[in-house]
Amino acid sequence: MNIQKRLILLGVIFLCCMSLLIARLMQIQLISTESFSKHQINLIAESVKQRTHSLTINDGRGQFVDRNGLLISAEMKPAIVLFPFLQNKHWPIDKIAEILRIRPSFLTQSLKTKDRPFILDCQLTEQQMEQVNDLKIPGVYAQYIARKKSAPFANHLLGVTGEDPDYIRKMYPERLEKGDIAINTKIGKTGLQKAFDPFLLSEGETKLIYHVDRAGGPLFGLDVKYAAQANPYYPVTVQTTIDKRKQQILEKAIDQQRIRMVGLFCLMWQQVNYLGW
Repeated sequence: MNIQKRLILLGVIFLCCMSLLIARLMQIQLISTESFSKHQINLIAESVKQRTHSLTINDGRGQFVDRNGLLISAEMKPAIVLFPFLQNKHWPIDKIAEILRIRPSFLTQSLKTKDRPFILDCQLTEQQMEQVNDLKIPGVYAQYIARKKSAPFANHLLGVTGEDPDYIRKMYPERLEKGDIAINTKIGKTGLQKAFDPFLLSEGETKLIYHVDRAGGPLFGLDVKYAAQANPYYPVTVQTTIDKRKQQILEKAIDQQRIRMVGLFCLMWQQVNYLGW
């Protein structure tokens, strides 16, 4: 009799544990999928994010150009983008190596060390870009990549950008709530970047993306998708009165002569540019 009672008690405990596990699973997969735990985590979005590999082509923030329309806050460079799933696929690596004038072994070694999409370290011309894209190899793309200059000239005027979640919440609560911007979106900290921040603010990145399975292979075949902003007017471009060529010559001369009070001198030069002297 005691054995029967113990078996019944053990069975009840087992059923209670299973019920708790099933309830927890239902909460995760059916009930609290968009607001899990006290942190209000969106499990669906996080799951998609975990299974998505991407490479940012453009961060979406507006750019500054000089009086002639030349980019001064960033640069657009031709580049080869490779996706790691090429390691397990048969693709014409010799043809790509021939076009890029590099060794096939360099491509192979580059892929072995990567588990995310990456930009191949090589020089590229527009003609080579066309030749690569004409081959239409899934996982190999020639794109113009927007990159911020590490030390752009006229940085005293243009200013800098950085992350500031508190500022985002304070200044752009509506755009944050709508999902137009994220909490980690970069904002202008100083100079023209700060003055024109509401217009320059990114409304989304331009990316090459693909979804992967547990083994890291493409989930929906080999189709890499191109994701861009829905608003055709973004990213915006702000035209300044700077003459890029003259500004570069001036700052180079200042660096060579080690002139002090650079900020005041450059400010005077901006005024001369503005007046058209």
